[in-house]
Amino acid sequence: MADPASRRYGAIVLAAGAGARFGGGKVVAPLDGRPILEHVLGAVRAAGIARTVVVLGRDADRVEAAVAWDGERRTMNPTPEAGLSSSLRVGMTALERLEAEEGVDEGIGAAAAGVFIVLGDQPMVDPAVFRALAQAEVRDGIGFVVPRYLAADSTNPVLVLPAGRPWVVEATGDRGLGPIIAA
Repeated sequence: MADPASRRYGAIVLAAGAGARFGGGKVVAPLDGRPILEHVLGAVRAAGIARTVVVLGRDADRVEAAVAWDGERRTMNPTPEAGLSSSLRVGMTALERLEAEEGVDEGIGAAAAGVFIVLGDQPMVDPAVFRALAQAEVRDGIGFVVPRYLAADSTNPVLVLPAGRPWVVEATGDRGLGPIIAA
């Protein structure tokens, strides 16, 4: 069962990349009979995250047709070639717009709790990771909560707390929040 506190969080799933090194179409490539992106969305749903925005790129029509959607809001990054950081900004704007449309009070929405940044090409993400990040104790002023894995060199998904939101706007290039978190 999902942690009730996770309902105060939003998620932005980044799926706008061309997947050039993969040969294209990475998020719709099949894994166990389903597109990779469906596995990612299933983990986000299983974690009980209230609002999810998926940022799509140039192959949006192909992704739209291939994935079984379940209430996720989709938005288009008009310039995915500007890098992952451009998708971060597009996703954050779309999530804020979604909450405004739903009349979500700032005191209970993702703006108050945090936003998970999720990569659309990481199908093995465990819903427990989202819950652990949401339950982490953090000092005031901390902007991000990142997981540490024993057997991998990954820091995804990332939980952006309210203090970290300004950094999302300032991120540049194709590494997204990576350099900011490393610093």
